[in-house]
Amino acid sequence: TSRQALSNGSVTYKGRIIYVGSFMAGQTIEFRQYPTRLDLYDQAGTHFAAIPWPQPTQAQTHSRATINASKPPNRIITRPPRSPRSQPSQKL
Repeated sequence: TSRQALSNGSVTYKGRIIYVGSFMAGQTIEFRQYPTRLDLYDQAGTHFAAIPWPQPTQAQTHSRATINASKPPNRIITRPPRSPRSQPSQKL
């Protein structure tokens, strides 16, 4: 199953909101579900996150909390480098 990341970097899967990072906005995210985890792949086929699955539903937890797949422990590879204009200044 695949979904396109929204402009805020989130995707939905089986009623849960998963944050993959705003830098992935517009990209297609592929989901592969196994009995105990959900693996996420980017457009290039790179496995970038693994989430324990199934997660409790929002109705069960009474919470709309987003699952954050953009940071460890769920994110299993490093994020891409920041764009030059968003990097801290190197001026002395």
